[in-house]
Order: sequence, then C-alpha cells, then structure tokens
Amino acid sequence: MSQELREFVLLPELDTELEEFAHRLDRDLLVAATSLTGNQLRVLVHNYHEIQRLRISLSNAALAMERNGQPTDFVRSLAKELKKLESSITRVMNDWIQEYPVAEWALRQVGVGPVTVATLLAYIDVERCRTAGAVWRYCGLDPTITHAKGQPAPYNRRLKRICYVLGDTFRKRSKDPNCFYGRIYRLRKEHEVERNERGEYADQARARLEEAERRRYRIAASQREAWSQGKLTAAHIDLRARRYAVKLFLSHFAWVYWETEKNEPWPLPYPVVFLGHVDVIEPPNYTPLPRASAA
Repeated sequence: MSQELREFVLLPELDTELEEFAHRLDRDLLVAATSLTGNQLRVLVHNYHEIQRLRISLSNAALAMERNGQPTDFVRSLAKELKKLESSITRVMNDWIQEYPVAEWALRQVGVGPVTVATLLAYIDVERCRTAGAVWRYCGLDPTITHAKGQPAPYNRRLKRICYVLGDTFRKRSKDPNCFYGRIYRLRKEHEVERNERGEYADQARARLEEAERRRYRIAASQREAWSQGKLTAAHIDLRARRYAVKLFLSHFAWVYWETEKNEPWPLPYPVVFLGHVDVIEPPNYTPLPRASAA
C-alpha cells in the first residue's frame, strides 16, 4: 500500500461522515448533469477514472490488510461508497451522452457501455474524425508512434487505456453472436495465427529477442522459444486481434460521429480513394449518408 493511500485509509473519523457525503454528492451530481458542457464532461470523466483507480487501490489494500490480520471494515466501507459514487457518475454520463446520435449507435454495440462512449466523446473532437488514422493515433493505436522516456505521450493515455479495456471486452464477448466486434476479433485472430505459423512475423520476433537480450530483460521460456522459432507469442497474437477489432470500432465511431454531427458523408479511407481498394466494412446497424456519384 502506498504511503498516500495508507494515510488516507487510516482516518477513522471520516467513517461517520462518509455515507452522508456520498449521498449529498450523488444528489449534486444529478442536478449538475442537466447543465454539463463538453469541458465539464471531460473533467467528470477524468475524475470518474481517478475515483475508480482509488476504489480499486482500496480494495487491493483491504485484501493485503486481511492477509496480515488487520481490520478492514473502514477500508471496505470507503471502497463501497466510492463504488456508489462511480455508479452515480455513470448515470450522469449516460444522461449527457444521449444528446449525441453517435452515442445511441455505439450503445447498441454489444460490449460498449456509457463509460466508454462518454470517454470517447469527452476527448475526441468531431474534427479529429476526418480520418480513422487520426483517431487511432490520438488513441495511442498507431504503431509508428515513438515515445521517448520522460517526455509527454503523443497520444491520450486515458483513451489508450479505455481502448485496451474495450478490446478485452470484445474478446470476452466474442462468442456472443450479437457482438459484431467480438466476431471481428475471432476472425482476425484466426488470420493472425495463420500468418504467425507461416513465419510472416519472423522479423518482428527476431527484433524482440535481440532487444530483450541487449537490454538484459528477463525473458520467459515460452517467449524465448517462440521468438527463437521466428514466431510471436500467443499473447502477442491475441493482442493484435484485439487491437484490430478496437480500431475497426473506432473507425466506425468516427464515421457515425462525423456524419451525424456534420451531416455530410464521412471521407473515404486513403486506400479506397487513392489505391483502388474496394473493401469497406460499414458500421453495423447504421445507414451511411449517400455519396455523390463520380463524374
């Protein structure tokens, strides 16, 4: 447990005031929800994630204290009240995002909830949706991004985190026939496994092994075996499939967001316009705006 958290949880005089404070804040949040602006939503989303982080830390601290034979009533009570506050903020965010047609579309997708949609709307301006690549880059899903240690990240860390969680959700819901992006994940994983078995990622595997040895990282036996054979690990292949599904969802989110806010067709991807590609996967449960016929 961190020193900051230890000092926070060892304040028993807060116990009698905690529940009253949570209920009062709950009422205040619901009242304030009727007048939220974009910047205020961003603040609310930020604090939701911070409250969630603290609640998880408290729950982990309670488990550690329990193993050491220490009383955990106060810590668990505090975590419980923070969980109630999370739920209140979720209701506020859910009310706010109803103003956006893209939210209605997104919430119809199995595995996508109001927190994910609110986070995307809080941080992604519609102007960023001019291309899917711009959205991917802002969400930290562009593999060409370089990030020097100690320097600010060239992407939004909170969006990158929510995308990771979303990918894990698509994986867990992938057997649900109604989960469109879960099915995409499963199909992509099959494709990635085939490519890996054919040795198409041999250069990447070799580079990872050389980098790990150069930096003297501790390498698991399964990792070394896979890389030595010119293959990526099963975990890496799974992450590639998850990212593919998430990137497709983000492309569709950008598409629907642009058209419903701008009332004009979403710009077609570069490969379709300039490279002659014809395969475009349209957003599920959505009818795109018609495009002008080529002259």
